[in-house]
Amino acid sequence: VYQMQKQMKLEGLAPKTVNTYVQLLNQIWTTAKKIWSINLPAQSPFELVTLEKVNNERDRVLTAAEYKLLLEKAQESRLHILRDFIDFLYNTGARYSEAMFLKRVDTDFNKKTATFMDTKNGDDREIPLSDKVIDILKRYPFGDTFFRVSNYDSYKFYFKQACRKADIDNFRTHDLRACWITNALLSGMQESEVAKISGHKDFRSLKRYLRMKPEDLLDKVNKIVNLK
Repeated sequence: VYQMQKQMKLEGLAPKTVNTYVQLLNQIWTTAKKIWSINLPAQSPFELVTLEKVNNERDRVLTAAEYKLLLEKAQESRLHILRDFIDFLYNTGARYSEAMFLKRVDTDFNKKTATFMDTKNGDDREIPLSDKVIDILKRYPFGDTFFRVSNYDSYKFYFKQACRKADIDNFRTHDLRACWITNALLSGMQESEVAKISGHKDFRSLKRYLRMKPEDLLDKVNKIVNLK
């Protein structure tokens, strides 16, 4: 098993992926022994190995200049929704799937709200919409959903192309969610307010998307009042 782990790492697989394979094989072993009654040793060898240490933390957010340039390059894309879709994610903190499958019937321009149905954690989530976001959605008046793309791979290709043309590296679509969370907190929103919109259940999970830098806090440090 250790040799298998070593080989997968040499092939460039991420630690989390290696762990997934080990856990899947352990599940197969258990099923074969308990459900299929195959004669196997009492203990699974996959339970005896040490799983890889996983560090999925990222610290990438866009500067204002990078974001402006990304939008400019996205505007030039052959995928006509790309600029607005990026802008929607950046200004709502939504996940890719939540935005792409947002239905018109779940959006209320009068109340200025949208509801993402059956989100990652299994809940529906209603969020407020800024005037800017409403303007984005109103540009797409036809169809059951606002944004449409043939498949995720197509979207990913054009997103990476725009990033490359903007000289932006190490940046993923999901990092736009972190940009919104970081910007919201820096703008003065409370953690509970941000979590309500982002859908995080606790601060620990929210913290993974919080990517403040020391220089982001300079204004606040200068405003600290020394108590007498």
